[in-house]
Amino acid sequence: MANPANTLIGWLATATSESPLQPALRDSTGTLSYAELWDALGRWRHRFADLGLNPDLPVAAISRHRHRLARAAWLSVYAGFPMLPLTPSQLGLGGLMRSCGIRQAIADADVDLPRGIRRLPAARLDQLPTGDSAGPAPLRGNRAQLLVTTAGTEAQARAAMLSGDNLVSSAKTSCESLGLKSDDDWLLCLPLTHIAGLMILFRCASVGATVTIQETFDATAVASEIASGRITRLSLVPPMLDRLLDARAGEQDPGAQDKSDRPKLEESPDEGKSGPGRTGRVRSVIIGGAPIATTLAERARAAGWPLLASYGMTETCSHVALSTSRLEHGLKPLPGTRIEITNDAGTPLGSGHSGRILISGPTVMLGYANPSLIPGEGLLAPGKLLTRDLGEIDGHGALHVAGRSDDVLICGGANVQPAALEDLLAGCPGVVEAGVAGRPDPVWGHRLIAVYAGDASREELADWVERHIAPNLRPREFMRVSALPRNALGKLDRRLLKLLAAAPDESA
Repeated sequence: MANPANTLIGWLATATSESPLQPALRDSTGTLSYAELWDALGRWRHRFADLGLNPDLPVAAISRHRHRLARAAWLSVYAGFPMLPLTPSQLGLGGLMRSCGIRQAIADADVDLPRGIRRLPAARLDQLPTGDSAGPAPLRGNRAQLLVTTAGTEAQARAAMLSGDNLVSSAKTSCESLGLKSDDDWLLCLPLTHIAGLMILFRCASVGATVTIQETFDATAVASEIASGRITRLSLVPPMLDRLLDARAGEQDPGAQDKSDRPKLEESPDEGKSGPGRTGRVRSVIIGGAPIATTLAERARAAGWPLLASYGMTETCSHVALSTSRLEHGLKPLPGTRIEITNDAGTPLGSGHSGRILISGPTVMLGYANPSLIPGEGLLAPGKLLTRDLGEIDGHGALHVAGRSDDVLICGGANVQPAALEDLLAGCPGVVEAGVAGRPDPVWGHRLIAVYAGDASREELADWVERHIAPNLRPREFMRVSALPRNALGKLDRRLLKLLAAAPDESA
């Protein structure tokens, strides 16, 4: 049985007892100290019970307001019910709720709920109620605490069942690796419908640190928060980092064209000084959601950003490996996590081989959600997940991720991993971002199409490709767009990319 103090509710109780005045959540509505959050949770639990919330059934939390989703997540821990966080714009919202056995939802007033779903007003979470309170009643045993959507870029979205034990193990090992402390303030600008955002809440609670919530990502607002000297931790996906760096470059060169109407930050020649755009007291910037291109990483490092590349997924409670001192040296698994390279059946391969990535450890999900929340679906065995990602482990035990097995394109009999080719294309001057899709070809198998954003002309990119990329890897067609299709977390949406590449190129 888990030590009660080493649980999500135990961490929150300890922070409340030891640092009651420490800010727990800071958002657009104000600041809640740990004592205020704990008090509010007791009263919210009582109020929502009066409204008909049944803690024996899973609850969907559907809101476009991140502060509501953050409070709902803590309420699910305090009151002991599984929670599925969603946004109103989530595709297949009804199907997701059915797959998780949802019959009740804490929802914004303008959300259209499927028939048979009890509505509980999410606006109640904006208020700090008075009156009666109820004590904590956390889930017991190894049961699903969060049901988090894992929307692949190809497949239909489904939800991973994550237990309190999963979440605690992930937060604990991550905090130890990062050296997170009670004086840290983590800027949360990622969606709280994704595990990367949710885990920030639990990591900070484990040490009594502060979470500052940004309702939507805004480059200028991020820079201002950092320049204030308050923010010490930051999580970004590569497109967010790219926007920050591009904005800074635009300020340094007033005549530079703003290719995507991105907000500008002030010039930052001296790290640590006040003023927007400077890195202030930031101790680490975790980059996840998608591989970071080498050129982007080099630009960020040169600008003074303390980057940490990460590897993980919803099914493993966010990252299970972090980069060492230099990104190109690979990723080190976190304590307690075992990463192996296997064949498609899950049989380990010898050292020096490339193959599927197998993850084992206490952060691996219970399984994919089903109406009865029965564990097991999607796992090789309990605590063992055979991913669709490809990689290899070097002689120093570091993981190098190559891409996804279902993304591989066959061109002239050779296997082409789009992610590796996209990284190369990003090195061309005038290319902001690139995606590679394959159009079926009767001779080559796939005809490689490079879809890119940037100022480079197609002729310039084609010439660069001929000089820098091996013949069997060269795209044969080039399509310039204003921006690549991405999902809410910044991952390249390969399904939409494929459709885009198949459409007539109107820029011709």
